[in-house]
Amino acid sequence: MSKYIGTPVVNVSVDTVDVTGDITTTDTTPEVIIVNNTHEDTDGGREGKVTFKGQQSGGEETTLAQIQASHDGTSDDEKGDLIFKTNDGSDGASPTERMRIDSAGTTSITVTGNEDTLNLISTDADATKGPILNLYRNSASPADSDATGRINFQGENSAGETITYAQAFSSILDVTDGTEDGRYKIGTMVAGSFDSRMDMTNTETVFNEDSKDLDFRVESDGNANMFVVGGENGQVGIGRAPTSTYKLDVHEELSGNWLAHIHNSHATNGYGVKIRAGDDNNVSAFRVSSQDNATTILECTGGGIVTKPNQPSFAAYVQNNSVYDANSVGNAYVNYDAELYDTGNNHSAGIFTAPVAGVYYFRAEAYTNAFVTQSWFIVNGSRTNASDTVYTGDDEFSGNSTILKLAANDTVGFHPYRSGNSSMTVNANANHSWFRGMLIG
Repeated sequence: MSKYIGTPVVNVSVDTVDVTGDITTTDTTPEVIIVNNTHEDTDGGREGKVTFKGQQSGGEETTLAQIQASHDGTSDDEKGDLIFKTNDGSDGASPTERMRIDSAGTTSITVTGNEDTLNLISTDADATKGPILNLYRNSASPADSDATGRINFQGENSAGETITYAQAFSSILDVTDGTEDGRYKIGTMVAGSFDSRMDMTNTETVFNEDSKDLDFRVESDGNANMFVVGGENGQVGIGRAPTSTYKLDVHEELSGNWLAHIHNSHATNGYGVKIRAGDDNNVSAFRVSSQDNATTILECTGGGIVTKPNQPSFAAYVQNNSVYDANSVGNAYVNYDAELYDTGNNHSAGIFTAPVAGVYYFRAEAYTNAFVTQSWFIVNGSRTNASDTVYTGDDEFSGNSTILKLAANDTVGFHPYRSGNSSMTVNANANHSWFRGMLIG
């Protein structure tokens, strides 16, 4: 224990010592011991105090602050607490308690107004982290599901009970070195029960885990209901709160604006779907288009008119006389060597190649230099069943139509037939020698 400097002149256990200047004690283990010799077990008893005083400009002596150690509880034991007090300006000689460390190590900081209760201040001028608040679970045997910290937001209810109205919670999901996982959860009091509002784990982030009737709402600049998940019926609203009629309710206030654009990000081959809100029957309400909107694949107006500008279709005719083997029942066909149009570029020289699987309609006419008895369509180089047309008289004008179910890359041509004529000529005539077709489904 440290000793007095010089010879003691007073008994400090019973006398008051007035010292001008500093008090210094020098020893290898310097201590200041304050002993309360009252025999008691009261809460706050056995107290010892260090009081800090000063004088105002007028010479008045005031108590500025005080540190007190006292008994914690009412049992006959050794438990103590340490109390820090400051003068709020009107406390006189009895400053107000501001911080208490009890016998269990619990630290309580008390303010009487709306001031900041705790400030963590870093004066470091660099760009790295700071200030830092660490909640550290220093366990000798860490295990999965260990809690690592909790922040409670508490207040009283109308009955004077202490209620946790909100809470932030953290725990360990996996303590394995190298594969550690953590959990962070936020909950609030809802209608008298404590429920999860957001739960972040190693596999998902969940809102409203306890399935309460709570809406999830995201605002934008100008729209308070930019995105809403209705808690009651599970509907999703974009642009407004969802109605009970639709699972997904997308709303736009301004007529003519596109509501949705669903697409991929491929630079050249990206296609997508666009949906627009409008009040004009002639304006596109639904469109499937290319990524850059340069190509429209399908469009539907508000009035219900559906167009498919790129639907495979063609119209070809004989510009130069075409000679073919009319006697053949195999791969002999009329060469329609000119085109009025060919959407998709699927026709060439009398042969149409199906770009996609589907049902197609075809119609062909041929003005020949001799009459024919039958005509049919050639599919993949062979005469197709159920496509024949038979002519009963001498007719140099042959025509036929059919509906075919084709696979992608199947080919179709037209064959007017006459037995024994291996060199039939189809006359060049755009009005009488033509071949047309289209995808219909």
